[in-house]
Amino acid sequence: MNMDTYTFRFKVEKYTKEVIKDLEEVKKIGNLNKQLDKISFDLRIQQRYLEELKEDKPKDYMDNYYPWKGKYSLNNYEKEVKKLKEFENELLQNSSKIREQKQREQQEKDYELETFHCTYCKSKPPTNHYIYSTKNKVLKPRKRNADPYKKEYLFCSETHFKKWKQKNYFFCAECQKEKWDGKYIYHKSKKDNQKFCSDHCFFTHYAEKCDDCLEKCLTVYNNKVTGFAQTYYRDGINKTGTLCSKCHQKQLKELDEEKRKDKEWEDTFKRIDKNMDDLVEGMKDAVGRDKDDLEEDKEDEDKNQESRIKNQE
Repeated sequence: MNMDTYTFRFKVEKYTKEVIKDLEEVKKIGNLNKQLDKISFDLRIQQRYLEELKEDKPKDYMDNYYPWKGKYSLNNYEKEVKKLKEFENELLQNSSKIREQKQREQQEKDYELETFHCTYCKSKPPTNHYIYSTKNKVLKPRKRNADPYKKEYLFCSETHFKKWKQKNYFFCAECQKEKWDGKYIYHKSKKDNQKFCSDHCFFTHYAEKCDDCLEKCLTVYNNKVTGFAQTYYRDGINKTGTLCSKCHQKQLKELDEEKRKDKEWEDTFKRIDKNMDDLVEGMKDAVGRDKDDLEEDKEDEDKNQESRIKNQE
């Protein structure tokens, strides 16, 4: 429902004062991140209020014919909200510039550390220092700076190089690659001194192998190994052998098929046994009936003979 003109005027005046106050408060804050957080929060609230006022605007309301239109009209309130939004965009641009500048400074600092400072102690080396090239695998005395793009490392002395190599150099146990960054993965429970350069190599090395398909039981996402897959026993009773999920499902289907066939054979043998029993019983009945007929025939013959003897007498 549209509100009356007086209430509408009161709300416009109230919200216009609020947005002016918010802008002043944000400008006083020194921290750029806090400024952005506060102004984005205030802007969302004021935009919501502006939309509500536009929806509830009285039908007879006209900015041009109200004497109080100068400072607290709806148009001026909308302009103040736009100012708030413009200031937010300006802050965002400044923050992106500052962020880029800091990234650039950090890159320059890292490059300086790699080229002008000792890789081990991070201090400026003497004029006669050493440079190690991972390409040639040779440590040579030099007077120039190291070139990180050629994978060269600068050292104050040979002892610093040996300590650095002992700390950072390792050989991946799975992919057989040399690594110099010192970032490796190892198995915490197995003390086999095996080091790996990535999760892919780690999981591939320690994964169980399926007895049927002879593949490693691994979970893969976007062509990257992410962990160990669930495995099953080949013989569940004795708990021996290893199967992956596909081969396990295949084994279950085969067992179900064998059970079904065994049941069919059992039913067939039961039917044959029943038919045989019925046949034997039928034969017994037939033999019994034949004996009874013979006995009756004998009795009839005896009676006939007795009657003939009587007649002759």
